[in-house]
Amino acid sequence: MGVRHLSEINFIQDVFSFAEDVTIIIFGYSRLGMRLCDELISQAKRNVYFCDNSVNKIGQIYRNVLVLSVEHSVRVAAKKAYFICSLFHENSMKKQLLDLGVASETIFSAPTILIEEEKLEMQREKGCRKEKFQFEVDIAMHCNLKCKSCHHFSPLAEKEVTDFHVFRNDFERLANLFGEDVDRIYLLGGEPLLNSDISIYLGTARKSFLNATIELITNGILLSKMSAFFWNCCKENRIKISVTKYPIKMDYLEIEAMCKAKGVEFEFFGSAVNDKHMSYYPLDTEGNQNVKENFYSCNMANKCITLKNGILYPCVLPANIIHFNRYFGKSLNVSEKDGVNIYEAKSKDEILDFLSKPIPFCRYCNVKRRTYDNRWEQSRLEIEEWT
Repeated sequence: MGVRHLSEINFIQDVFSFAEDVTIIIFGYSRLGMRLCDELISQAKRNVYFCDNSVNKIGQIYRNVLVLSVEHSVRVAAKKAYFICSLFHENSMKKQLLDLGVASETIFSAPTILIEEEKLEMQREKGCRKEKFQFEVDIAMHCNLKCKSCHHFSPLAEKEVTDFHVFRNDFERLANLFGEDVDRIYLLGGEPLLNSDISIYLGTARKSFLNATIELITNGILLSKMSAFFWNCCKENRIKISVTKYPIKMDYLEIEAMCKAKGVEFEFFGSAVNDKHMSYYPLDTEGNQNVKENFYSCNMANKCITLKNGILYPCVLPANIIHFNRYFGKSLNVSEKDGVNIYEAKSKDEILDFLSKPIPFCRYCNVKRRTYDNRWEQSRLEIEEWT
């Protein structure tokens, strides 16, 4: 179920060969979507809208172009053509449109020339230091859902939580190094609500970073069982609860209402509309992949920066590969060159420089074989899920 590409040389002319009453809808209020919008607006005047699944983006305006919800976009005009602007999620976005009754012949991908420009920009950013720093930390390694191919390897992990004293010291050290330059922190897992002392971790995180956005990423299964102390801690420390929707028996609207009733900020992580899909990030256990190519084409490198036991890693895989190694008896090696020790680093600049460069562990990732938007399943704990 692919998405059609227009002529790469004359794609603008192809777009405008549609009748003048055809409305163009750009699915994906992203930098790629903005690139296409710029091209369309520079060529001629025509009705153009964005649509997006993120509730935070709906209602925004870019160059006088309004961002609609996907459901609203279906009703906005009788004649329309959709352009899907995503590097990794075309298939699920097309399926969503088809499920809403959009005709397949009216759905296109962004032109390849713009996609390639966006990939080059993404690669350039991998090698750049971040102006605003964000990081994530697992506060429980294990999980109560055990998703297939989880790149935190939580289905393989033993019951384990991050040592509180290590957590506190690490946060205090990062606060000393980065101060107000940390703008977002993700507390996750595994399933973080399996950490029985989670409230103490939340308060400690806020004490270290007074103004950062702190998000607790959870599947939400245990939220209804959490104590009043937990809810008060979330409210007082301005912790945002971000719930990932899974195709399981859960009343997510009830969960959203419960959080709001407790006075706690809430959002769906990823999508408020679509259930969770799975990404497949296969490992090359022999370590024969090209380190540099992998780093600069990876969607996680220097983005999903992970803190573990005083070490910052450019992504989550080297931080958590220990669970894979233990369970399957493998020896994918993590060396001191794969992470930066926050206690030995002399400055934030030293840390940011390290995170913007390839690491030896990149040789274990088969980035070219990664797939996205796979049907969600629970793990069977088979090595093929990760290799």
